Amino acid sequence: MPNFKSPLFCATDKEIFDAYMSSPQHFNEATLLHAGAERNIFYSPKEERESLADALSSQIFSYSDLRKIEAHFEKAGRADRRTASSLGISIGQDELKKAAQEIISKSLEDETITASPSGQHGYEISVAYSELDFGATRFRQRREREANISITNEGGKTVLRFPATVKARGVVDEFVNAVERNKKAEIPREEIDLSSFSDPEIRTRFFTLLISTLPDSQPNNVLRVRVEKLEKQLGVLLEDDGEKEQAKEEMLSLVRAVALNGESLLASQEYQSLRKRGFFITDITWRVRKKPPSGPIVEYEAGFDEPQLCKLFRYAVRQWKTKYDTGEDRKLFTPIPALSKDEFGRELEETAAQILRKLKEETAKGAPLTVPEAKQ
Repeated sequence: MPNFKSPLFCATDKEIFDAYMSSPQHFNEATLLHAGAERNIFYSPKEERESLADALSSQIFSYSDLRKIEAHFEKAGRADRRTASSLGISIGQDELKKAAQEIISKSLEDETITASPSGQHGYEISVAYSELDFGATRFRQRREREANISITNEGGKTVLRFPATVKARGVVDEFVNAVERNKKAEIPREEIDLSSFSDPEIRTRFFTLLISTLPDSQPNNVLRVRVEKLEKQLGVLLEDDGEKEQAKEEMLSLVRAVALNGESLLASQEYQSLRKRGFFITDITWRVRKKPPSGPIVEYEAGFDEPQLCKLFRYAVRQWKTKYDTGEDRKLFTPIPALSKDEFGRELEETAAQILRKLKEETAKGAPLTVPEAKQ
């Protein structure tokens, strides 16, 4: 029986063709050939993707066939970026349960919230919901999503870890508000937020410190950076795509030199030119060698969902490349097991929080920002 929670619909040949052609990430040649084989239609492996999509889209599709296409987008489109929020006190499990029950009682019709204890002191909240985007193609307008929120007590603080999505952030805000209402007191909350720093130099320093000071890690490569230009007087983003693209390439080259060769970013003439023009890093993807020289190469991503303000921090531990028994690196990157991914993610969270505290202390004291040498 179909799941009637998702509304029934029909789709035209054009909409099915658009779905197949939307991205090779979702439907490559091999996927389309397999879709044909499931219908007992065997196309030539030499057929181009557009030709395969055109041929398949002209077939008759049942409701279950259309749901398969939708389900494929739901699976491939799940974001892996996470974030964390730290409360300045330790909250008991009974209090966590009471706050969780409050948000469950206020859940919306299109969402299902469940909660359960985790260990002796933690709690887990799971939110299943539908995400709508009417600006997307027909098959991507509705996605069934799930947000898992982990709540643990660590070192006298309560740490919430959750997906970096609007929905998850909203549920966490409601949960914290419920805890505050029950305690009848405001709870100090710590998040990675650079909006208090208007100097583009400090914002860029946050990222260069992040890629250089992860525990037991040696920088391996910097793959990409994103930059913004801050207009200090008007407080608006300048719309000059050509200048921003050039600045991005220049910054990427400079940051690679910092990470791999231990060079001083702040002392370089190229960076000083970018800084004076108001450019700063807002997102970075890089790789490190864990426990050099024998550990795996791990790929990270970190940035802000509100880049101009440097607010709403999120990160991802994307993939890794392990070694053969002979000690040689494997050729391909593979998914990271959950336990290792959680460990690497917590290291990144703690490092980012330490860097933020350090930058605030140095700024308050008026101390010059120093550049650490890359770990070798």
